[in-house]
Amino acid sequence: MNILFVDDEDVIRNSCALALEKEGHKVWTAKNGLEAIFIFENNPSINCIVLDLTMPRLAGYDTFLELRKINSTVKIILISGYDVDMVALRHKELNYYSYLQKPFSIERLLIEIG
Repeated sequence: MNILFVDDEDVIRNSCALALEKEGHKVWTAKNGLEAIFIFENNPSINCIVLDLTMPRLAGYDTFLELRKINSTVKIILISGYDVDMVALRHKELNYYSYLQKPFSIERLLIEIG
């Protein structure tokens, strides 16, 4: 799978990207929403996005909306420190694939990616 992993926390972004690459996935990383949009626009082979909801420069919610404008069917997995009920309540209108609450295991991330 071709994955864009978007998180402003270096440790999370880099460790998850490395683990995903070890499992055979091609991974691009972005530290904010603006980078994510640029990368996604220029790499149409990306078919899965792991997106943090809380980031500087462009929030995850706004980033999500822009990514959907580029490709309305791409698989998007939201991640955040907020619990799942809060995310579901605040973002129920978003058509996301799944949600992982931080901290999550690499095994759980791999299951969600499929």
